[in-house]
Amino acid sequence: MKAIDLHIHTIATKSDSDFVFSMESLEQYIEDMKLDIIAITNHNIFDINQFETIKSRIKAKVLPGIEINFEGGHLLLITDDNDLDDFDARCKEVTRKIIDPKDTITTNELTEIFYDLSKYLLIPHHPKKPKVPMDIITKMGKNVVSIEVSSIKDFLREYKENSKYVPLWFSDFRAALNKEAQKCGRTYLNIEGDDIQSIKFALMDREKVKLSVEDSNALFPISSDGFQISTGLNVIVGARSSGKSYLLDKISQHNENVKYIKQFSLLDKTELDCKKFNTQLSNRHSVEGEKYFSEFKDVINDVSNINFPDVEKNIDEYIRSLVKFAMEEERRDSFSKAKLYSEPMIQEKDVSSIEKLINSVESIIENNEHRDLIEKHIELNSLKRLISELAIIALSLQQENLIKLKANQIMKQIKKDLEIKSTSNRIVDADFRKYINCRDSVKKFNAICELVKRDRNFEIDKVGSFKLVMRTGGYNNVGEIKEVVKTKIALSDAFKKYSDGFSYLQELKNLDIPSTDYYKYYVGFGFDIINKFSLSASGGERTEYNLLSEIKEALDYDMLLIDEPESSFDNPFLKDELNSLIKDISKKMPVIVVTHNNTVGLSINPDYLLFTSRVIDDAKGEPIFSVYKGTPDSKYLLSVDEDSVLTKEVLMNSLEAGEPAYNNRREIYELHENR
Repeated sequence: MKAIDLHIHTIATKSDSDFVFSMESLEQYIEDMKLDIIAITNHNIFDINQFETIKSRIKAKVLPGIEINFEGGHLLLITDDNDLDDFDARCKEVTRKIIDPKDTITTNELTEIFYDLSKYLLIPHHPKKPKVPMDIITKMGKNVVSIEVSSIKDFLREYKENSKYVPLWFSDFRAALNKEAQKCGRTYLNIEGDDIQSIKFALMDREKVKLSVEDSNALFPISSDGFQISTGLNVIVGARSSGKSYLLDKISQHNENVKYIKQFSLLDKTELDCKKFNTQLSNRHSVEGEKYFSEFKDVINDVSNINFPDVEKNIDEYIRSLVKFAMEEERRDSFSKAKLYSEPMIQEKDVSSIEKLINSVESIIENNEHRDLIEKHIELNSLKRLISELAIIALSLQQENLIKLKANQIMKQIKKDLEIKSTSNRIVDADFRKYINCRDSVKKFNAICELVKRDRNFEIDKVGSFKLVMRTGGYNNVGEIKEVVKTKIALSDAFKKYSDGFSYLQELKNLDIPSTDYYKYYVGFGFDIINKFSLSASGGERTEYNLLSEIKEALDYDMLLIDEPESSFDNPFLKDELNSLIKDISKKMPVIVVTHNNTVGLSINPDYLLFTSRVIDDAKGEPIFSVYKGTPDSKYLLSVDEDSVLTKEVLMNSLEAGEPAYNNRREIYELHENR
């Protein structure tokens, strides 16, 4: 990581309040802020002699620059220090044109003075004032990739909402003698180099731009020999059989809880057919289906305890005994004429509702997690008084029910004794409340079953542009049930009652079926992958979804390894779907990707680059594997032994088939573009 401040003044111009430059002040500021790179950017002027003096004294990297009055705002223009005379001459043209602080130069004038703007780092003020209009910034195209903000608040807003330009926060510091307190500002870049190209490299990926070291990625040891990688996104490149997979295997062996997606592991050797794919989906996501039907399972469990046939039988017996008792009026004796002989049993009061209420109040009283919020609205003592009164009422009801229970036991025995001595038939006791409750429960259960059987689609997950959809619905025949529940149990007779939910449940209870699986015999559920066109995914798209799902599941691990994802997928998918997901995952854990594809290798903007190389030991005839590493902006990648390779050559040879092939392809593209 490099701490940079590319907006520092060392000369008082007409655009500044007067100050006297102090080298000691500048040195102290750099030390206090722990800066690695600074730029001297005075208003519309560049002093080559002062710059060289500062450069010779300052330990940090010092870049030459100028702050230009540009299109009504201010623009930082910064370059490398390898041709100061040329830069000095161009800056003199700016000084000549801008005499008054209100003077400004246009985009055309800027191009005339500096000619090739791509050689420079251009940072316009926006939203910092005086700001360059956004339409001007847009017209400058690729020459502007970042903007200067004036506060942390602006930085955070632009970082989140402005996807086109990367915000940078600098101090606008005056290195003055006897300086008063001035505001500070710096931005951290995840780079190893300190030149303009390294800075530009970081600005291509906002994930490499941070406000603090703590927010950035660091290096950590990945094996016992001290080999290190980034805590963010790492890309491994190299020729075929150069040790890339060997390195991944080594990393996997030396670390625990690693998600390792090997090359071709997600492809079936025969094309993944739809039926097999859907079976895999169902196996993988069956838990979601069970969660969705958990409430229906609870309903079935409650209803399965209802013995409605016995309750109906009891009512039938009551009616028959009542009719018979009425018809035998003339035969009634003194025993059957006793009042208790036909007296109904005393109904006990339902205490379940008050018990639930007591439990609810008790839960509020005992809750510590939201104690402050609860006491904000309800006094704890009031709740305690409430639960005390509810307990008294509940106790009273329980005592009353105990008395009724004892009375019913006495009545039952008396009725039995009277019935033995009487020649008249007794009216059978009937629980009408129980009958009504059971009847209503069965009726509601049947209605719920019909609702559950309706065809429905539910989106339960989204991976990239794909949606995982669960389809539910009733069955049309026994074969569909057996396909879902994987059973050989004969269901033909039971299925005849399928249209009547409760009757069907009675049939299922007579079969050798676990009660926890009853719900599966009412409704089936399956899964499908829907693409961005709202169509079922094709064979290739199913494989794409598999990869994205595997990567997403890596969040349950501590590290993710992916070996050559491009072997199975096309470039648009890699760029638009895969890269985005991998970048997101790398914000949460180390990710290591092996690739030969520039869409993954470069477009993904890795935090760290590793290059594997293999040579044959002439003496032993055995391969020797070497690993070179560094940040992608580094000019060289270094091995453990401090050997080096040019980063450009590594990328060209590994991702572009060499520079001649790259140039040839570029020429072809340019020919088509100019047609």
